[in-house]
Amino acid sequence: MEDVVYLIEKSTKQVLSDKINRLTLIILICFGILLFHLLKLREEVKAISNHQKETEQKVDFRYFNTTRSLQDIFDVEIETKQGRVINSTKTNR
Repeated sequence: MEDVVYLIEKSTKQVLSDKINRLTLIILICFGILLFHLLKLREEVKAISNHQKETEQKVDFRYFNTTRSLQDIFDVEIETKQGRVINSTKTNR
């Protein structure tokens, strides 16, 4: 058993003594870390996408009438810079 451990240690020292082998090992480790983080990011994006789909299903879009503006509905003009009502032709009740 000690011979096997000694052989592994000797082989590892021999491999890591070469600069190219050390650089290759560092690149492989960095690539592994990057791959791990990309997989986690992919899972998070899927979770966010599923949450967004659930939220869209809960929203009742009939309350969002995009074909008419407040100016058309209430027959007023709205100043967009300060948000004030300029002309109101309807009377307050």
